[in-house]
Amino acid sequence: MSEFATQLVDACMRSVSRLRQHQSHQPTQPAACKVFLTRMRRRLASEYRPGQLLPRNTVDDLVQEVVQGDEHVAGVHAKTGELRDTFTDKHQIFIQSESGWRFSEREDLLNSAMFSGLELLQAQSDTHALHRFAHNHLLLYPETFPLLRAFAPPGSENSALDRWAGHFFFSRKVNSVTIDCIAREVEHLQIVRKGQGFELFRPTPAVIAYNFVDAYLQASDMRLDHGVPTQDVVTQLNMYFREARKYLLSPDWQRDLRPSGGPLLKREMGDSQLRLGHEEFLWLTEHSLVEPSTVGRVLRELKAFAALQSLREKLEPILTKNTPVNEHEYLSTLRPDENEPSR
Repeated sequence: MSEFATQLVDACMRSVSRLRQHQSHQPTQPAACKVFLTRMRRRLASEYRPGQLLPRNTVDDLVQEVVQGDEHVAGVHAKTGELRDTFTDKHQIFIQSESGWRFSEREDLLNSAMFSGLELLQAQSDTHALHRFAHNHLLLYPETFPLLRAFAPPGSENSALDRWAGHFFFSRKVNSVTIDCIAREVEHLQIVRKGQGFELFRPTPAVIAYNFVDAYLQASDMRLDHGVPTQDVVTQLNMYFREARKYLLSPDWQRDLRPSGGPLLKREMGDSQLRLGHEEFLWLTEHSLVEPSTVGRVLRELKAFAALQSLREKLEPILTKNTPVNEHEYLSTLRPDENEPSR
């Protein structure tokens, strides 16, 4: 089991290292992104072929159309540089070469659980494309995942996010400025929608995966590769979003996350039992779908205390530098139990 524990720490730190390329939540301008996506698809979807190079001015022209508007549509208030960076450096929708731009494919992406630029271009509708963009956004800023539980049925106002100010998740501290950004993003990207209050709407594959892992581990007492009743997992998920059973048992979210890697959860005994294996948990961890403190809890259950100590030593400098309000609680999760032998 020590080999798996070492692999798990490595997978977790690969996720953290990738996320730390942006040490804080970056501005996204969600309203402008929505317009950009629509214009991009209408201009390029019908003629583009995979691998085709686009003129060097393609991205800049689209950005200017969004910011300044044209004879048909008024412009959208946006910062040119930020909008350009969102679609190139951050989301990697466009990949640049010396000769021009092309739409990214999965193998180009730093996180292959994200949709590629080509997949956004080829989405069935603008709504579907926005859903995929929202999925990508959450994988870039997974500190949003825990906050979305504020919008559990029957819903809440955006002010429900305020309670998370000062907390640390996924290697980043959430502050009041971050909270304001997240509130705008989840509304404009249609991650939540307004009813009685704002409520999680059509959960993206990333949202389903993040919450499935949490619900499964609660039902299995933090044990991997352990069969648990499907209804136990569904009951937990129903606390976060509606129609949980339908979303969980659909193969779509797993195929969207990992198109060529096989299912991420095993369905057993006529779908009455679910199992999450070690390899699948490693994959989910590396792709920023498992919070590092959850990795710590799994290592503790495995009694892999040497690996747990290693994880703590890697994360503690990041945590203490940010001085979050949950610092003590977070570090306690990563503290080995000195009274038990390590495996």
